[in-house]
Amino acid sequence: MQAVIPAKGSLMSSSRSLAAALVAVVLLGVGPGAQDAPVTAPIRGFSPAGSLAERAIERRLRELPQTESIKAWHRYFTAKPHPATSVRTREIANYIAAKWKAQGLDGVVVHRYDVLSSNPRKVRAELVAPIRYVPSLREDPYKEDPDSSQKAISGAWLSFSASGDVTAPVVYANSGNPADYDVLRRNGIDPRGKIVIVRYSNPYSYRGFKALTAEREGAAAMIVYSDPQEDGYGKGEAFPKGPWGPASHLQRGGIAYDYMVPGDPLTPGWASTPGAKRIPIGDAVSVPKIMALPMSYRDIQPILEKLGGPLAPAEWKGALPVEYRLGGEVARMHLQIEMRTDVQPNYVVEGRITGSELPDEWVVLGNHHDAWVFGGVDPSSGTASMMELTKSLGRLKQEGTRPKRTLVFCAWDGEEVTLTGSTEWGEQFAAELRQKAIAYLNVDSSASGPRLDLSAVGSLAPMVVDLTKELRDPSGVSLYEAWGRPEGESDGPKEGTLPDQALAVTKIGSGSDHTVFINHVGLPVVEMGFNGPYGVYHSAYDSHYWINQIGDPGYRYHQLMTELWGSMALRLANAEIPPLDVESYAASVRDFVRHLDEISGVRDRLDVSRLVNGVRALRASGRRLNARLEAVMASGGPPQEVASRVNRRLRQFEQNWLHEEGIPGRSWFKHLLYAPRYTYAAMTLPGITEAAEQGDWTRAAAQLSLVAEALARNTALADAAAADLPPGAAATSLESRLRQVRDEVDGRLAVYVENVATGERVAIDADSPYETFSVIKVPLMATVLERVRDGRLSLSDRITLTAGQRRIPSGVLYALDAGLQPTVKDLLTLMIVISDNEATDALGDLVGREEVTRAMARLGLPNTRLRFSDLEWDRRWLSQLDPSYRDAGGDRTVQFPFAKYGEAAVGEAFRKVVEETGLYFGRSTARETGRLFALMAKGELVSKEASALMVSILKRQQVNNRFPRYLGADVEVAHKTGDGQPWVANDAGILWVKGTPIVLVAFAGHHRGTTEEIHEAEARIAAIVADHFGGTVDASAAATWRPVRR
Repeated sequence: MQAVIPAKGSLMSSSRSLAAALVAVVLLGVGPGAQDAPVTAPIRGFSPAGSLAERAIERRLRELPQTESIKAWHRYFTAKPHPATSVRTREIANYIAAKWKAQGLDGVVVHRYDVLSSNPRKVRAELVAPIRYVPSLREDPYKEDPDSSQKAISGAWLSFSASGDVTAPVVYANSGNPADYDVLRRNGIDPRGKIVIVRYSNPYSYRGFKALTAEREGAAAMIVYSDPQEDGYGKGEAFPKGPWGPASHLQRGGIAYDYMVPGDPLTPGWASTPGAKRIPIGDAVSVPKIMALPMSYRDIQPILEKLGGPLAPAEWKGALPVEYRLGGEVARMHLQIEMRTDVQPNYVVEGRITGSELPDEWVVLGNHHDAWVFGGVDPSSGTASMMELTKSLGRLKQEGTRPKRTLVFCAWDGEEVTLTGSTEWGEQFAAELRQKAIAYLNVDSSASGPRLDLSAVGSLAPMVVDLTKELRDPSGVSLYEAWGRPEGESDGPKEGTLPDQALAVTKIGSGSDHTVFINHVGLPVVEMGFNGPYGVYHSAYDSHYWINQIGDPGYRYHQLMTELWGSMALRLANAEIPPLDVESYAASVRDFVRHLDEISGVRDRLDVSRLVNGVRALRASGRRLNARLEAVMASGGPPQEVASRVNRRLRQFEQNWLHEEGIPGRSWFKHLLYAPRYTYAAMTLPGITEAAEQGDWTRAAAQLSLVAEALARNTALADAAAADLPPGAAATSLESRLRQVRDEVDGRLAVYVENVATGERVAIDADSPYETFSVIKVPLMATVLERVRDGRLSLSDRITLTAGQRRIPSGVLYALDAGLQPTVKDLLTLMIVISDNEATDALGDLVGREEVTRAMARLGLPNTRLRFSDLEWDRRWLSQLDPSYRDAGGDRTVQFPFAKYGEAAVGEAFRKVVEETGLYFGRSTARETGRLFALMAKGELVSKEASALMVSILKRQQVNNRFPRYLGADVEVAHKTGDGQPWVANDAGILWVKGTPIVLVAFAGHHRGTTEEIHEAEARIAAIVADHFGGTVDASAAATWRPVRR
């Protein structure tokens, strides 16, 4: 990381004819989610003809789901409480099976798994000192929601709580994390033998981890309550008027240690089928040995009021009107819990739509049907969407349209307890799944609000992002646009746009039914739902009323989930080659490796270079595979035998990350890249991470070797898949030579080349948006000169600079005295030739940044945008380090104490804003920026005179460590760089080769190598282009490039 970060400038078959449908696609676009213009771009994994056919099928699918039908499904599932092992849950399983048969699904079967289960017989709690108080452990009925009065609603209980009877002192341990117990001890409080009160956490932290921690700390019992700060009135209006939890709401749940072994605790690693071996319950590592109970904040408040003891730390204070204290010996409680822990049946429903061409290749879709009470959101919203989807696909089947591959639908049971049904089914059919399945698509809950929350392995993320561009969000824009809106100011301004790489989360944790498929079977997975304010989780108020009146009135997002889920399944089922992107997966793994550096001791004790180089090799192989796939699909698709070979290889890719012995201490979890933390949060490179966090460097190195070997296996697999396909561009072509450079870059890289005289073009990732940083100063320069042309400005106008206009060093003006009065032409020159940021902001203030964006749109460059002033940008990222800089003036930002934070922290703050938020200084695509320079080269940007002036200024560029590096004296260059090094490094401009203007743009983002590596790559790109068109260059630079190695 270089200290120059602050200086942006310097630095899917049908038996009937599809003809009519195809015409509809071309003329009308695609379905309710279509854009106004026709969608014609090929779909990943499809030939052009296949893309047209697939879009016609998807359009028909999206015409079928109806909100009133979804509402009716939802009302059925939420009519009565239906926890796992209840009579109602069996009724629901039989109902789903009957409906699936009626809808036309094949092979409908109800699987029974007899599993260890846990249900309450008696639960009682009482404060016995210093006063007597008996909490109700019940939820209040509300007239607005008649279901809340049902007598079948349970009281407070937690599945797999131990049984017992204890009277003991009470202490408060905040969120119940290990560090919280350290605070108790520092205050002289021993948690051993105590009843410990802990809070549910936001962000979510699995209550089972809190129980394990309390058990390990020697606590007698644990009470976990919902503080209104997390999910009640501290967040906003409460039920029945608002989405947040009312005073009596109870968050029921399981506390089994299924982050060690999920599923039936008595059959760890194998299915609980008839006759299966069962271990003694005492040997079951996932069964807790501590009593545990949930409470509402209404029930807990009188207890907190009487705790006594030392004041709790300020950060432990919640929203209740009490003095939060740690307790000790003053308050004592009596808890009596009697659980029925025995083997009971769970019921998993399976149905299929058999594939028309590849019946032995599967796409699996699942949602669980058990709920703690009514399950309005969790899971019945998802169940309602699944039933509407199967009904719609059944209709397509009746019309004669079936997917090429088999769709397998599963309604799981026991998810809420230990992820039970999915785990048992996955264990039972693991071998068949590994042989046949393409992917697993999980929807736990469809909708608690409007915001798409989606996790996916890296190979599926690009397909998902592409699909959202063709779906319409109820807000009126595409789902892609709605997804890209930052959630709040912490992500960026509401008018911002998140980059594609920040949309689908590729860090995958646990807590739902995807777990067995990714962590044990080794399948690519997607987990998705629409989220919003939701404070009634696992309570009686998570009901039909809550969805109908608060969460998703009109069931529009339930309908959208049905469309998204179904379209995604069909793309996977109908693809000529499954759209599994190895390059994208490698990019995810590269970040997993980068995060290892955040663990104390890794930099000094663990050599991660094998992983860095292994990921680079995998990314390069993935790019070569993608290039061949794009070429073969564009030419009509591969022969069937070739497609079959490539398909088999791609199905093997995820399984190559499995290690049969599993991660140390948790052998059920076999994936080398993914495992959950005990909180359910995602943990990447788990074997390495856990060993490093425990300081076991020998084990960490051994685990690192396993990952390195898996990287090599998958690199070889990607190379073999590419070799199965015909080559694309000739090896000696300009595009091929440029791709050789790009393939080795440790990050994203877009290249656009245009011979202005002949129209010859090369475009590599040229239509993806990139952060431009100071390259956006060229559009700003053009906008200023447009004002000059129109007589609204003069190049000789003088601008007085003030101390408040100083900017973090880039250029020279920040170092000069306030009061200087440069001309507009002076500022243009300084802004370009030394990328002076103070000059940039002065000109931006003069013409308005929104006007720059509008000017580019008038030129037909709608993706070229100037968002922030340099000052506002600096405030945004500096405030990641020190929040007081959020409103700092320029004269203060130039004094920022970077040394105080260190290079790593400064770099990470900058990277986070660039890559993970909706914030951008400037944004464009390589093609649009190239078109801008082409207009300039032809004298058509603003005017002939203005174009000539811009060229003359750009030729005086002083930052010449990229494009000009290897060019001979006969090649003239006019260019502009833009950097946030090493994460972003750009260069763009015009090369005159034998008098012919050649436009060249290189945009790099999400770069993980060194600054010198990306500079060298861009320098060699320029050399290759100049060489191709006959210019003089350093001969070594025009050959196949290999990066400088660290």
